[in-house]
Amino acid sequence: FMAWHRASELPDYEKLLQDTAARAATRLAEDDLRRLYREMRALYHRLLRKAIPDIADFLLQLHPEQVTHLERKYAEDNARVMKESIKGTPRERLEARQKRFLEQFEGWTGRLAAPQRDLVRARVAAMPDLADDWMGDRRFRQSETLALLRAKPPREAMIAGLTRILVDTDSWRRPEYAAKLRARDEQVFALIAALDATLTAEQRAKLHRRLSNYAADVAYLMVAN
Repeated sequence: FMAWHRASELPDYEKLLQDTAARAATRLAEDDLRRLYREMRALYHRLLRKAIPDIADFLLQLHPEQVTHLERKYAEDNARVMKESIKGTPRERLEARQKRFLEQFEGWTGRLAAPQRDLVRARVAAMPDLADDWMGDRRFRQSETLALLRAKPPREAMIAGLTRILVDTDSWRRPEYAAKLRARDEQVFALIAALDATLTAEQRAKLHRRLSNYAADVAYLMVAN
């Protein structure tokens, strides 16, 4: 798997990072961001499809008590996540989301100016809170995984089941939630493009430098022993 990843995937990662760095040096438009997202998802799904047969082989070795332990772990994790997601007033939860977006952006660009931070806060405030939909989606995926493990199907059926759960999500995801995700993605693309239009030369240089450094890191991994 690692040899395949180095030979087949890392060159595509490097190219995607280099292309994005080149565009970020001048301006990132919404279409650039859509393309970047599509290519990242395609690379992620290709990685999953390659890994799933090995994952299937491992999961087919699990004993019933291990599956029960996994079920308990799912329940514990879901309870913790739910507690975190409902903590505070709606205003406080919005402020927490705004803070996360700001921290992520500033990790790429450095400190944002007050008008830039206001832009991010306003755009995030316009985005719906999808926490409940996300949790429902997560629980369904977990229940389907547990059912597959308990069924212990033949290897090819296990591979097909995992591919459906992990990659072909549109085959089981609620259409209303899928539509909400697409709308949220468009809002994020618009936010990034709007923020990109306000970047100073120093902020743009930091963004370009960070993307270029990631591309260089990938290039090093391609030749490292």
